[in-house]
Amino acid sequence: MKSCYYLIPLLALPLQAITVETRPTHGVFYAGLEKQVCLQIKVDAAAADVGKKITSLSFTSGKTSTPGDITKVRLYKSTENAFTLNTGDTNRKAVEVATGTLTKGAVNFTTDISIASEGTSYYWLVYDIASKAKGNNKIDGVCTAFTVGGATLTPTPKLGANVKKRVYGTVYPFKHRIVPYYRTHWINVWAANHLNATHFKNFTDIIHFGYLLNADGTVGNQWYAGDVADPMAHAATAREKLKKLRGTAKSRIIAGFGHVDDGLTAFYRNTTDRTARKAIAKNMAKLVLEGGYDGVDIDWEYPDNGNEWVYLTYMLADLRDELAGSGVSISMAATLFHMVPWTDATDQVDFINTMSYDQQSTQHSPMSILQDDAGRCVNTLKMPKAKVVLGLPFYTNRYYVLWDQVGWNTVVSQYPNISPSVNQASITTSNGTTGHSFNGANLIKEKCKWVKNNGYGGVMIWAYDTDVQLTHKMSLGKAMYSVIKQTRR
Repeated sequence: MKSCYYLIPLLALPLQAITVETRPTHGVFYAGLEKQVCLQIKVDAAAADVGKKITSLSFTSGKTSTPGDITKVRLYKSTENAFTLNTGDTNRKAVEVATGTLTKGAVNFTTDISIASEGTSYYWLVYDIASKAKGNNKIDGVCTAFTVGGATLTPTPKLGANVKKRVYGTVYPFKHRIVPYYRTHWINVWAANHLNATHFKNFTDIIHFGYLLNADGTVGNQWYAGDVADPMAHAATAREKLKKLRGTAKSRIIAGFGHVDDGLTAFYRNTTDRTARKAIAKNMAKLVLEGGYDGVDIDWEYPDNGNEWVYLTYMLADLRDELAGSGVSISMAATLFHMVPWTDATDQVDFINTMSYDQQSTQHSPMSILQDDAGRCVNTLKMPKAKVVLGLPFYTNRYYVLWDQVGWNTVVSQYPNISPSVNQASITTSNGTTGHSFNGANLIKEKCKWVKNNGYGGVMIWAYDTDVQLTHKMSLGKAMYSVIKQTRR
């Protein structure tokens, strides 16, 4: 039999080099606030794609509880995964390219954008949220179609590498934040019986402080006594104790990372390889997610490099990617009179805790420093008031000296009947008896009233573990809760 050979023509299939991925961004949305990011659209283009037109992008509101909560839909473009609107650097600033409104839970943007260069660019689905939006309503966004060069692609949805189950962003449920910091060894040993279930019904978030990055970029435990055999197990014990005390209360438990000068952003400054940088963010996200935390807080204290905020920006952006779809919040604490963490960083956080204390004077935390910090956040950092949480000290500072400090419990032990109007006293420490300043009960109340009356996001406390028992007549916590506490919107 004669062998026959057939030539089968290859079909001319279009080669589409462009890839499109989407990642949920923020887990916290605020009622009445404009320009809140919901979704990142990451576009990777090859050299052959340069010049192609992006003609349309289609979205739905996905699992959003009430699509009417979204009053305006915006589309932005940027060259980096750090979404910032207020930077002075035009190379990093996100630019609005289209606006629209939802119709039956969907919106289509028609654009005339050309692929300018090979590589990665980012688009962002951004919402204005109605002031009437109810607390805990879900906010979601899905990119259903991306049309470029005449071809329509279905984007690939992505979650953070260690995110096991999609958790949707929600409208923040409380009128104000009350955010105490609490340290590991104080939870387990030195103030082991201080916290109780009542506390968790009064504050909104508690920051378990703290973790740090080891020299190799892995996560370590910062606050522990030297006799602890396994510091990370020590931290895990404290974390589980917090969860048990919380019970069914709605307050959130946040993992606190410190300090900038302990190496947090130094890894980003000294590591030029992008993949290696992201591995550091992945280590942090893994700890947060596996530990079941509701948020992560970065302690901006104290950078010695005036441009350190650039590396903080990169780290926060990578953390966003690693936490994508987790619903986890990202916050930071900052001393705003020391190398301000510029808008590129603060645009990315869900809230900022101002360290409105440690002024080297005869009053380390007067009302004026809190008011000044509030003004810096709004006027310099361009932050909405809802994201500004102003710091209260539950400790002393020796006059003009930063590190000679004692907790409020020590003040009460030396002055059992101290007047609530007193903010200065002679305190005996290992350095002798000297003048110390602090915030007494009345000043704490005055600050809380000012925060509420002026529409700011709430108050933060460093450090809550130094208060006396909540049932004690001298408790600063009791004074604070008489003015501001966990209250539903």
